[in-house]
Amino acid sequence: MNIYIVTRWGNPFEKDGPDGKDTNYLVQAFSHTEAAELVNENLQHWPTKEGNNREVENLAHSIVQVSSNSLSDNIKPQIIHGPWIESAIIARSGMPCWEKDNEINEWEESAHGNS
Repeated sequence: MNIYIVTRWGNPFEKDGPDGKDTNYLVQAFSHTEAAELVNENLQHWPTKEGNNREVENLAHSIVQVSSNSLSDNIKPQIIHGPWIESAIIARSGMPCWEKDNEINEWEESAHGNS
């Protein structure tokens, strides 16, 4: 079981939308794709736009693995905390990172985690 920070670019509550502060989740899951699926499911219950603000996508865009744990007995994949609105934490974490390539609809490893 791993712990991830999963991020959607921006949030619907700021006028800058996708260029505003990001929407983040702390997730425990067996893989980064499973973590993204949990967040995507949760995001479907949130608005994509408020008032005249720019619209955001209800999809995860970035994932950082922040820890791993070989113990998985009685632990289920779930969102531990979130969403919270703050700039994404991805640069130079030293941990594995992935970003969504929307053109091919797949997760690709990102160099952002390299120290």
